[in-house]
Amino acid sequence: MLSKEKTMICIICFCCILFDMNIGTCSTNVDTCSIYEETLWISLDVTPEQRKQIDEIIGEAGHDVKNIQKKSVITNMFDIMEYESLLNDRRSRVNDDIMQVLSVEQQNIFDSQLKKQRQLQNISTAGLLNLDFSEKQELLVIQSLMLSQKQVWSIVSDKSLSWEVRRKKLNNINIFANLTPLLTKTQLNALSLWGQSLKLLQRQQL
Repeated sequence: MLSKEKTMICIICFCCILFDMNIGTCSTNVDTCSIYEETLWISLDVTPEQRKQIDEIIGEAGHDVKNIQKKSVITNMFDIMEYESLLNDRRSRVNDDIMQVLSVEQQNIFDSQLKKQRQLQNISTAGLLNLDFSEKQELLVIQSLMLSQKQVWSIVSDKSLSWEVRRKKLNNINIFANLTPLLTKTQLNALSLWGQSLKLLQRQQL
C-alpha cells in the first residue's frame, strides 16, 4: 500500500486529467468542460480547415498515448509518476501544435482558456486531497483516475465522432461513481463544498 505522502503525490499527478463531479448525493453540478484540458481542444471556435488540422494533431497524439499505455507497466508509485510525465509531455505538445494552427486572436483566447482551466485544476487538486482517504480508498482513487484518463484520450482522439458528440461523451465520464458509496459523511460534505468553490470560480470567469 502506498504511504499517505506517496498517494498525495500520485493524486496530484493525476489531477492534470479531467474531473466530473456530478456524483449522486454530492450535488456539485460542476461544468466538466471547463475542467477538462483536453476538452478545450475540441471546443475552439475555428474554421473547418483549422478543425481538420487540429483533429490530425489530436489523432496523432492519441495514437502515441495508446502506445504509452500499452508499454507502461504500473507496479509502484514511481511507475505511475513516469507514466504521468509521459502523458503530460504529450499533452503539452498538443497545446503547442494547436497554437501553431491558430490566428493570433485565437491563440490569445486559447491561452486564456488554458489558464482558467488550470485554476480550476488547482482547486480540484486541493479538494481531492482534503478528502483524506483511508488506506482502503487510496488505491481505488488512483485506479479510477487512471481509467478516466484512458477514457478521456480515447474519446477526444476519436475522429469518427463530431466535436459536439465527443464533448457530450466527456461529460458522461464520472470517475467517482464507484467511489461515492465508500465515502464517509464528512468526505461527502467536503466534496460538496469543493463543488461550490468550483461553481463560484466558474461564475467569476464568465
